[in-house]
Parts: sequence; structure tokens; C-alpha cells
Amino acid sequence: MIDLALWLNPLNGANPSGEDLRNDPAFQELERLTEAQLKVVHDGGNKASQSTSSVDWAAVLEKSEELRSRGRDLRLLVIVTRALANEEKLAGLTQGLTLIARTFDQYWDTMHPALRTSATPRDAALRRINALLDLQNGKEGLLANIRQTVFFSPRAIGPISGRDLE
Repeated sequence: MIDLALWLNPLNGANPSGEDLRNDPAFQELERLTEAQLKVVHDGGNKASQSTSSVDWAAVLEKSEELRSRGRDLRLLVIVTRALANEEKLAGLTQGLTLIARTFDQYWDTMHPALRTSATPRDAALRRINALLDLQNGKEGLLANIRQTVFFSPRAIGPISGRDLE
């Protein structure tokens, strides 16, 4: 679990939300950590074999903590929510969604990605909407993670995953 207070404290500097992390190499590395890695092994003359390593969500949370003090970025918060859901199940999902909601409440005007000066509120917030879409992404986002997570294991029934609850 994370310390919500640390994630919600204003950052030093002119902007209480700090810097935009989009082009930060450390943030880009964090994004790569959220992707399962495909490993191809060539064994002499035999066919190549493939294996996929799962995401190390504890490492994702650790790397996220390093970025926490630099920027209130919705893309970072979505990654943290995914990591918490994978590490702590329903309690982590709750904490991650609470973090996003409270960040909206406290930092809507200054958080990243920045609002665009546009005619409509929806157009102004389009980059934020796009960041949130990773929560519903059923192929590689939070929804896919929830489907694969075992939430309960009653003795008489066996494991119950998010997919079973759909």
C-alpha cells in the first residue's frame, strides 16, 4: 500500500503539481516496466521457444515512488492504480481509485496532462480522458489485470477471478 498523504501533498515550486512527466526518461522506463516481456530462446538447430515474463508490479510501485515527488501526472496515477490492484487486489484497487479521485479534487486545475485552452471542457481535458482510458483497457490495462486477478478462493468453489465476476 502507499501513503496517500505523500501522494497528495503539494509539490515545491510554482506549480503545486510539479512537472509534466510525459517526456521524462524515468517515466518512459516506468511505462516499459508495465509491459510483459517476451523472451525468445534459440536452441541451436531447434525451433525457437518463447516465454513471457509477467510484470513485476512491486518494482513498478517502487519506480512510481521515485516519480511521485516530481509530478502530479494522471498517467502516473493510472499506473500506480494498476500496480496497487495487482499487488493488493481489491484494497489496492480502492486505494488507487481514491488517489485518482482525491487528486482530481485537489489538483484539477494544475495536474498533468495540462488542460488545453479549448472551447469545451471535454476538449480541454481530452489528454486526461485518454489517460483514464487505460483503466478500461481490457487487453493491456487495468481491466485486463482485474480479469486475471484471483480475488477469492472459497474451499467449496475454488478460485474466483475478475473474469468469473463479469
